[in-house]
Amino acid sequence: KPAGTPRRTGSDKTSIIVELPTDRPGALLEALACFAHRDLNMTRIESRPSKREMGEYIFFVDLELPQGQAPLLQALEELKPLCEHLAVFGAYPITQLEAA
Repeated sequence: KPAGTPRRTGSDKTSIIVELPTDRPGALLEALACFAHRDLNMTRIESRPSKREMGEYIFFVDLELPQGQAPLLQALEELKPLCEHLAVFGAYPITQLEAA
């Protein structure tokens, strides 16, 4: 394991960006269902305008990873075809401040 790489604690989270290709009813619900079906709890979701076209948004999502990364990887595979852009910032331990 490289120096500076955080150890997995069994109480980790990850941050991702999801950009959906079209503004249509139910698009965000369909995308977020990929996480719900795997019992991945969202701890944060924020939307920002994409700055390309009116009504297009980019979603920033934080997810808890209590069972490790396998459920997340499965969710991302299901999510990929629904997205214009998908970025994963990696997994990191939940801090004591976040847990309190």
